[in-house]
Amino acid sequence: MNTIIAICPFCRNYIKADPVTKANTHSVYSADDVSKILKNTENKITCDRCGKEFYHEHCCRIVNAGKGYVILSLPQISDNPPTVKAALYQLLRKENFRFRYVREFLLLTEKVRIFEHGLDDRVIELIKYNCVPDSGDNKIILTGIDENSMTFTVYDGYDTPLSSHRVNKDAYHTYRKELKDEIITNTTVQWMEINLRWAEKYTKENLKP
Repeated sequence: MNTIIAICPFCRNYIKADPVTKANTHSVYSADDVSKILKNTENKITCDRCGKEFYHEHCCRIVNAGKGYVILSLPQISDNPPTVKAALYQLLRKENFRFRYVREFLLLTEKVRIFEHGLDDRVIELIKYNCVPDSGDNKIILTGIDENSMTFTVYDGYDTPLSSHRVNKDAYHTYRKELKDEIITNTTVQWMEINLRWAEKYTKENLKP
């Protein structure tokens, strides 16, 4: 079994890790892995020099056919999503299957949380852009959902939490009304990177000031 080489983002230490005990390096996660991903216990490495924990960034994906989504994590900008024919999903009456890609494992965990709660990630990004205080170059991640509100946590580039913000769940229904349902209509699947840049563009082009 091959070991993996990871670089600690905090102290730049090179780490050889056993993929069985230190990080999950298989390329495909399934619905059975959802609970581990949402608990933030999956795909973590602890640096043997500084003792800090971080995600091992590698190409991977999670598929949950029951919830109707697949998410790719592609850490390298040069990596492109694969071409997928849409016919299978149309035959299986999965015309609303969501195909997403992200560039960090933390973002993959957020997409899993969104879809497992039956939410639309486009709406979540619109709420971040329009309702959560500007975080600059930091990341805004949906970390909690209850009956009345959603909690968004701001993380820095090292995935360290900086602050939290609660948004009334009414905002979700407000922005959801502005969006059409996603339906697969092309012969090939369109992988989408739904993030704050997407929300900024959509807001400026479609939402009334």
